[in-house]
Amino acid sequence: KHSVHQPFSEGKCLVCHEPHKSNNPNLLVEQVNGLCAKCHRELRNRLESSPHSSIDGTKGKGSCLNCHQSHSSDFPSLGVGEPVALCKSCHNQGPTKRNHPVGKPFIDERTGRELTCSSTCHEPHGSEYVPMLRLPNNDSLCLTCHQAVGILF
Repeated sequence: KHSVHQPFSEGKCLVCHEPHKSNNPNLLVEQVNGLCAKCHRELRNRLESSPHSSIDGTKGKGSCLNCHQSHSSDFPSLGVGEPVALCKSCHNQGPTKRNHPVGKPFIDERTGRELTCSSTCHEPHGSEYVPMLRLPNNDSLCLTCHQAVGILF
C-alpha cells in the first residue's frame, strides 16, 4: 500500500506482537498508545496534552488507531482515510466547523502537495498553540501561504 509501517515492512512482527500469549488485544506487547510511543517518543508529550487524547473514537479513548492503521494504508501517515475526510469526520459540525478551503484542487504552497488540514496549519498530535496550530495564531501563520500567492484577506 501507499504507506507501510516500517517494522511491518521489515517483517519485525515481534517489535509489536507477542507470538503466543498477551494480555492485550491482537497479541500486542502492550496497550496501543504506549506501544506507539515507544518509537514515536517525540509525539508522546504533545499528544498527552492534545485534545485528541480525550476523543472517544471507534478504537477507544485517545487511541492512535482512531486515526492510524497499524500495518499499512492507502493514505499518508498510515491514515484510516483520506486526510481531509478524516479530519472532517469530527471537525465538520458545531463550533469546530471551518470554511478554509482544503483538499483537491487546493495546493499547499509550502509543500507543493494537496492542501490538507495538517499540511501547513494544524499539528494533529498536539501543539503549544491553540487550536493545535503549527505557529502562533497570528498573521504569520496565514501569511506563510497567502503572501506567497498574493491572496490577502
